[in-house]
Parts: sequence; structure tokens; C-alpha cells
Amino acid sequence: MRQCSLRVCHKTAEENAAEVERYRQRYHVGRSFGCYYNTETMDNAIDHKVYTQSDVIHCLLWPLIVVAVCVAVFIYVELSSRGLVRLPCGGGKDKPRGANVSASAAPTSSSSTSPH
Repeated sequence: MRQCSLRVCHKTAEENAAEVERYRQRYHVGRSFGCYYNTETMDNAIDHKVYTQSDVIHCLLWPLIVVAVCVAVFIYVELSSRGLVRLPCGGGKDKPRGANVSASAAPTSSSSTSPH
């Protein structure tokens, strides 16, 4: 197990000083603990992962938007296939429903006479 002694820096000097004091009290010399480190260079290490509010929002927001759009498209396609919603790609020409009328054959009669 590798030994780590680095922490994430804060934005102000006061926060850093307070964090250094907490760190010194928590991790004294000779104590071992697990950590996360850069596997390529092994020069950056932290004892726990830090996620910002922005990280959490982006991890939740974008998948939620994708799922919502997919559900909306699915519902729209289902409703249009059932004839409850018309798709806007019909070209503007309305076709009346049930207008498929086939021409009927001429009636045949066995008793027909020719005029000549």
C-alpha cells in the first residue's frame, strides 16, 4: 500500500490553514491509510474523492434530459401511430380516411340482348 500525505487545496489561505491543522491531527506520522492517486505519474494523491455541486448537477441533469427527450419522442411516435396525433411531415395534403373506393365491375346479365 502506498502512503499518501497530500490534500486538496481550498480557495482561501484561512481555509487551507484550518485544513492543514485538521489534517495534522487526523493523519499523524506513521499512520497508514488508503488513498486515490494518479496511476501514471504517482505524484498526485488524495485520501478521498471530492465532488463539487456542479459535478453532481451535471451527473444527474444530462442523463435526466436524455431520458426525458427519449420518453417524449416515444410517446409522440406511439400516439401518432394510433392516429391520435398527426406527424408534421404529411406534406400539407389531407387524405380523407376511408376514401379508398374500388371501382365495381359492370353487372353481367345472362338475359341481355344486343340492340342489333
